Amino acid sequence: MLNQESKVLDPRKSQNVAVLLTTLKLTTNDVCQALRDGHYDALGVELLESLARVAPSEEEEKKLISYSDDSVIKLAPSERFLKELLNVPFVFKRVDALLSVASFDSKVKHLKRSFSVIQAACEALRNSRMLLRLVGATLEAGMKSGNAHDFKLEALLGLVDIKSSDGRTSILDSVVQKITESEGIKGLQVVRNLSSVLNDAKKSAELDYGVVRMNVSKLYEEVQKISEVLRLCEETGHSEEHQWWKFRESVTRFLETAAEEIKKIEREEGSTLFAVKKITEYFHVDPAKEEAQLLKVFVIVRDFLKILEGVCKKMEVTSSLA
Repeated sequence: MLNQESKVLDPRKSQNVAVLLTTLKLTTNDVCQALRDGHYDALGVELLESLARVAPSEEEEKKLISYSDDSVIKLAPSERFLKELLNVPFVFKRVDALLSVASFDSKVKHLKRSFSVIQAACEALRNSRMLLRLVGATLEAGMKSGNAHDFKLEALLGLVDIKSSDGRTSILDSVVQKITESEGIKGLQVVRNLSSVLNDAKKSAELDYGVVRMNVSKLYEEVQKISEVLRLCEETGHSEEHQWWKFRESVTRFLETAAEEIKKIEREEGSTLFAVKKITEYFHVDPAKEEAQLLKVFVIVRDFLKILEGVCKKMEVTSSLA
């Protein structure tokens, strides 16, 4: 009997199901009923993710189905659990569909946050007079030293370590010194505050726009898969099953709201891309050839702010020793 049990599921999968059963707060019947009715709230994201991970292979599924009601007792608890789930039509397609439904709002919020941060970063860069002052003065000093030829943000990082006219300090040291002196007693703090003012730019530098765009596409694909589950059930006659209308009603209601949310996300993405294009042009940054590097204007600013922070710290130490 033990040999029979060990042959049904992969040992690791069997163990994963066993762990799932120890934490499961619902009965197997409750899980099956929630999957039939489309009650994703009753199952929750965590349980749906766990169920998705233990989906049997095609071969394992055939073996489980081959056990008659009389011989189910021969199966281990893990196998019996999956055997009961398989009584629900397209059960693991339902699991995937309901997982997409249950996690949809959090994914939408994450995408909206990403777009919001990028748009806020664009606005902060355009409105930061201190950044423009620092960049302009550094590039101007670079031109005078013969190391820069036009106002290009990409040239900035190559200039910060070049020696200024005194031959001792860097161009950036000299620029920061002049600006802090012109700002009065709190001049150095005003320059240092630039890092916090441009915090959204630093956050944007950590984003990979290719991944953000892929997540938008995945969201659309998942909604399409949910529609596919409805179509499968209807085409194979499972729409006649008892209480099928509950699943259809739950999922259809979601699909209606999801379609509107995806339209909003697409509009948000469009306006974000436009803002990035404009700020990239504004700072004369060459357009990215790859989608993943679309946000490189923020990467340049982030790296510049790190160097600027070092200069400010050095100046603080020097002034404290004076």
